[in-house]
Parts: sequence; C-alpha cells; structure tokens
Amino acid sequence: MSVNEAIRDDLVEHDLDLRRLDGDVRNQIDRRYDELDRQLKELLIRHDPHGAVRKRTREKRLREFQADARKAISAANKDANAILRKTLREVARLESTAVIDSIVESLP
Repeated sequence: MSVNEAIRDDLVEHDLDLRRLDGDVRNQIDRRYDELDRQLKELLIRHDPHGAVRKRTREKRLREFQADARKAISAANKDANAILRKTLREVARLESTAVIDSIVESLP
C-alpha cells in the first residue's frame, strides 16, 4: 500500500469516527429533549389552565405553568449545551492530532 493510500484510509477512518460521534451526540440530545417533552406534558396536566371556571384562576394557573415550563426548558438547554461543549472539546483534541498522526505514521 502506498503512503497516499495509507493516509487516505486513516482519514476515511477518522471521518467515520466523527460521524459516529455526531450520531451519538444527536441521540443524547434527542433523549434529553424527549424528556423535556414529557416534563412539559406533566406540567400542563398538573396546572391545567383550562380546568378552572374563573378567569383569575385560569390566568394564575397559566402563569404557574409558564414559570415551571421556563425552568424545565432552561434546564434542558443547559444540559444540551453541556453535552455539546464536552463533545466539541473532544473533537478539537482529536482534530488537532488526527491529520498529523496519519501522515507521520504513514511515512516510510
């Protein structure tokens, strides 16, 4: 196998690793937002603004729902950002060495 072929194979392998990492991150974030979806549904059932007859009570329930929903959404976004920050640090580390290592290891 020539040096060019070895380098190409290493880079293709690296690209596949990045694609796997991308899929893993997407799955983690999807799971977190699925959890958020369940939380929002539970909050809506708990607060049920349309379950009250009096307008003042409906408005109070709606405000409570909105406050709790904001907290849940904020927590989910914070978790997703933490996942992305961790992954980006890992990608930066991998990218900084992948090409150089591939070339150095393939040289005769």
